[in-house]
Amino acid sequence: MEQATDLPLWLEDLGDPDLEVNVETQGTIRLPTGAITACDPLSFLDSARCFARQVEPGEYPIEVGKLEEGGQVAYALIRFSDALIESWDVGLVADRDRPRLGFPSYPADTGVGCFVDGQVAKALIERGQDHFDAGAKWIADRGVDTEDDDAWQEAFEAYEKEHPPPLSDVSAGDVVGVDDADGELVTFATGRGAGTYSSFWALDGTGAPVCLLTDFGLLDLVEGDDATDEADSGATDDDDDDLDDEDDFDGDSDGEGSGGTGLDALLRLVQGGGAFGDDEPAETEVDSPFVILANDTLNGWETDGTVELEDGASRESFVDAFAEFLASEPTPDKLEDWLFDQDAIAEVYGDSDALWQTLRKQARAARPT
Repeated sequence: MEQATDLPLWLEDLGDPDLEVNVETQGTIRLPTGAITACDPLSFLDSARCFARQVEPGEYPIEVGKLEEGGQVAYALIRFSDALIESWDVGLVADRDRPRLGFPSYPADTGVGCFVDGQVAKALIERGQDHFDAGAKWIADRGVDTEDDDAWQEAFEAYEKEHPPPLSDVSAGDVVGVDDADGELVTFATGRGAGTYSSFWALDGTGAPVCLLTDFGLLDLVEGDDATDEADSGATDDDDDDLDDEDDFDGDSDGEGSGGTGLDALLRLVQGGGAFGDDEPAETEVDSPFVILANDTLNGWETDGTVELEDGASRESFVDAFAEFLASEPTPDKLEDWLFDQDAIAEVYGDSDALWQTLRKQARAARPT
């Protein structure tokens, strides 16, 4: 099978009985247009974008692969045919190029992911807007001061107790019919919970899609890897966030010495290691690993709809500043605070955990093999 060397290696073994997953069919999904979105439907449906590659409209089965030990969902896919998989391709959204390192991914703050046709997503987003507009009218009818943010928010929460928003009762494993859009939204648990997750197209010998698969990062952990050690010890992403600023890296940011490259050092940081020691980090070079990681993390955030730059802002200047920040002692809270302080940033839609998860994923993807 043709396999790009930088894709998750386990994809080669999809369907292999030795993969140690239990495959379950989770209903079917109607795709009225064949333009597909993968996202966290409970947090980011309104900002999600469809993949550039499309399929023939139709009804297709959804499969989830659950780990034999633990039962976590390792992947979810839409199957379009039973043809032999000959190659894999990265799932790019429309009008976006692939980052130089890592893969486009979506944030799943709620631990729930989904597949949904773009037309169905649009209908659900319109329902959400209708719900908001009705809530605003409900609040206005009660004379709440619209200039008082706290009072307005309190009133809106009261409104939602009486009138729950669309998808409020949706959880992992649901098939949500949207008959007015001729389709469904199908949800599933995302691995061990919140994180950022990438999707891939399996193609047959003619280049036609066999399936669209979202990988939840549980099957590409290699024994001896930091990530595997984390899984074996029962550590969680929250554990990784509790960093000790006084711990030292074993090497420097130029890649000399016992610690390997600066990217290796940053990888240890985002996987739970320490920060730089007494030595100041080397000044960032244009082609340094920190600049590469900064650029690709920004690409990931923009693809996910997590971060938006101001119109006219210098992307290069922001990436350079971000790289210098990464070469310091970042923690999740520091990262969020730093972004909010940047004039180049228009909006930040994700919380510190979502931002940090993208950084972790890009650092893992960039790790030298």
